[in-house]
Amino acid sequence: MTVRLSQTVPDNMAIARFKLDLQRPYLSKALWALQPVAAPDLGTLGVDKWWRLYYDPVVCEQWTPDEVMAVLYHELGHLLRSHHARAEAIQAQPQVWNVAGDCAVNSGLAAEKIVLPQITKGNQKGQAVFPSTFNLPDGLLTEEYYDKLLANATIVNVGVGAGDCGSCADGIQRPHEQGGPAPLDLKNPQPCGDAPGISDGEAALIRKQVAEDVKNFKSRGTVPSWMDRWADELLNPKIDWRRQLRAVVRRGFTDAQGYIDYAWSRPNRRQHAYAPFIMPIMRRPLPRVAFIVDTSGSMSSPELAQAIAEIDGVLKALNAAVVVLSVDAAVHVSKNVCTKGDVKLVGGGGTDMRVGIGAAHELKPLPHLIIVATDGETPWPAAPTRIPLIVALTSGSAIKQAPDWATVVEIIPETR
Repeated sequence: MTVRLSQTVPDNMAIARFKLDLQRPYLSKALWALQPVAAPDLGTLGVDKWWRLYYDPVVCEQWTPDEVMAVLYHELGHLLRSHHARAEAIQAQPQVWNVAGDCAVNSGLAAEKIVLPQITKGNQKGQAVFPSTFNLPDGLLTEEYYDKLLANATIVNVGVGAGDCGSCADGIQRPHEQGGPAPLDLKNPQPCGDAPGISDGEAALIRKQVAEDVKNFKSRGTVPSWMDRWADELLNPKIDWRRQLRAVVRRGFTDAQGYIDYAWSRPNRRQHAYAPFIMPIMRRPLPRVAFIVDTSGSMSSPELAQAIAEIDGVLKALNAAVVVLSVDAAVHVSKNVCTKGDVKLVGGGGTDMRVGIGAAHELKPLPHLIIVATDGETPWPAAPTRIPLIVALTSGSAIKQAPDWATVVEIIPETR
């Protein structure tokens, strides 16, 4: 398949975008953020997690503008719900998760009487999937559909909304998709037709703007119930951030190189099958975590206390070896800890978490994972770190800066 960048789009695509914008103006920011890329022989439309819209020019001319509009609306549903990030957080099976996301998206589309087109690939024809396809109720979370689909696996034909939506739905890059967005070069900006992609930070701003537009539009018109709920949840989050943090920490450990190794400390449990040869066992070394605490002047005492208490609890639950580094613009303390009572915080000056991250890379033995608890008011390394990095952002700053290549979790304070 040859993928080429597009300065223009087929007429039906252009009509569909204008029609969707006219009927649902609150989607405008997200709709026009999509970057069209022609992908002949793709057989459908798909979107990557960097907001590039891949389309088959022939299919776009075969479908009516209303059908193209329906697929655009469907793909925006994946992007607005951050399906790719949610899939990566729980290490979901990609196609099952994609279908679960389709059920969640198409449940709302069906309530709006939106009709998705049939797709043909070779001799195969497929229809969109809905919760009713699997005898499931409407209105569940994607995670709920995913659990139910895993428990009752069903084979579905490939079709629009049937597990073939692109990496926007499950985080897995397809062969025809381009990579992540390149850093912006202000001296040599890319032409508008180059589809550079959208970073995670930009995508978060787009989602927030769409949510605000939904609430503003609701005051003078009507919006779909699913989108109203989505906007409420985004603007007034009720996310179990502790569960999210545990998930990304576990994923970081799993992805760490050298996490599994051989040992001869006791007989292999299948030794009887290999006699007289002696076989090693697989061992799982104790996970090592470098936990950097931002102790600069912008971090309040409640933020420090909550971050330490909650993250310490998560790491103890994982039975990890923890080294805490107390850092503002310098590393003041680097100490192995067993409980939060062992933590000693020193600082109060300027902020540069790069110093702490650099110190973590000098630890012996090296940690499997680095966690930085900070308000985000700090410079960051320009390139991805050698060791996986999790940024736990506190609620004390509106800046919320974090590198696009790091895993970011926002710590939401209790409101009791």
